[in-house]
Amino acid sequence: MEQFKGQSASRFSFQVDLDTNSIVPVYTQIANAYRTAILGGQLQDDDLLPSLNELAELLRVSRSTVARAFEALASQGYIKIHARSGAKVCRRYLGDLAPRPVHSNYQQGDHVHLSGYGRRLLKLSSESVYFDSPELQTYMSGPALELTPLKHWKTLLEQNCRMRDLSRLEYSQEPFGYPPLREAYAAYLKRSRAVKCSAEQVVVFSARELRLDLICRMLINPGDCVVVEDPGYPDVRQRFELYGAKVIAIPTDRDGLCVDQLEQLEEKIKVLYVSPSYVDPTGAILSMPRRLQLLEWAKRTRTFIVEDDYASEYRYKARPLPSLQGLDHGDVVIHLSCLWKVLYPVLRLGFLVVPRSLREIFTLAKGLTENDLPLFDQFALTDFINDGSLERHIRRTRSIYAKRRDALVESLKSSLEDKVTVLNDAAGFELLIRLKTTLKEQEVLTLARLHRLPLFSSQPHYVSQHSSGEFIIPFAELEDDSLADYVAKLRSLLS
Repeated sequence: MEQFKGQSASRFSFQVDLDTNSIVPVYTQIANAYRTAILGGQLQDDDLLPSLNELAELLRVSRSTVARAFEALASQGYIKIHARSGAKVCRRYLGDLAPRPVHSNYQQGDHVHLSGYGRRLLKLSSESVYFDSPELQTYMSGPALELTPLKHWKTLLEQNCRMRDLSRLEYSQEPFGYPPLREAYAAYLKRSRAVKCSAEQVVVFSARELRLDLICRMLINPGDCVVVEDPGYPDVRQRFELYGAKVIAIPTDRDGLCVDQLEQLEEKIKVLYVSPSYVDPTGAILSMPRRLQLLEWAKRTRTFIVEDDYASEYRYKARPLPSLQGLDHGDVVIHLSCLWKVLYPVLRLGFLVVPRSLREIFTLAKGLTENDLPLFDQFALTDFINDGSLERHIRRTRSIYAKRRDALVESLKSSLEDKVTVLNDAAGFELLIRLKTTLKEQEVLTLARLHRLPLFSSQPHYVSQHSSGEFIIPFAELEDDSLADYVAKLRSLLS
């Protein structure tokens, strides 16, 4: 238990108790203490809070922990943060409806007998910047909502709701999903991604997160070694850790995963996760020589490859390469895809193409974990694919997003000049940049949040140390006035 009792000045006139054994994150404990002091009148309007360095030193915590606490308070209206004058209390804006401190349902001393999975989840949530950061909890880089084909989707749903053949609604044991949808989606994957599969290998999930969860259940035991990309999608890494896997991060470069480094591993690798069409957040694409090298290594070492075909629909310059699954001659690739980047929020189905060697066990597992899928979503998507709407929509939106990305890059370079460097390839819905500024990274993020400016750190994507000043800009919804306003705010924030 760490305690800090303040000095005579108002900003240090109360006590902060930190329980280092609590599952409540330290930044939350600090924020709760200041929130209580503000609501209780110990801190008044315009009282100056300690600097990040002062409070971090007094509480013996990291500077970034204090910064996250201040950011949480600022986002809830308790304080205002100014780049030059520091953080000040703004209690007058709270009124009588200010939220009370949030306390965990799990208190120290509670005897809750959790599973190994549950204990790992609590441990991970208390340690991970990705879990406890208010900024990252709001991070969603999805498509522009105004481009969603809502009218056509509504028509397809209405048509299927007026069907006269009610036999389609009868209950049936189809754990892999609606057969006509699987046939349509298999044909789409063959056309667009050169995937070699039959409808019997296509598995439909009601949510994309369930795909990797089922793979972990079927293939991962605690202690098994799993390879992931560095940088890469943090949710994937954490899901493997929750199942007790030993996660080994292999670096990526402009040609994707550094496959040569796999040969240096002494451990037996059970599963390798790779996103060959878009390394998150750099946008790198796995080159053809490395694809062939990776498949040869996996076949020789009898390692399953989980190929996440993330953002393959949205590459704006280079032509996409064929999928790993389509090049696979060893039956080792599990192909993941979804239409989240294309049809969010009307559709959240996920898809998996299972190797023939795993089809039987996945049929059994899917039947036990998710046998009932949303029928009308599947009916509508089947029609959306078969009438050509899906591929027309992708072609149309790809052109729009390419123009928005180019406009953002041009505006950033002309407005910020040498203060900004664009880092990632032309793909996806995110721009990876490096900012040159005297402000600390957390200060930039805090100011961006206060100005309601979508700007996020790339840090959670890295296992190794990431380069300071590296940020992500979601650009799908930035056009015309909103683009000009965004760049103007960013320039003002950095000045």
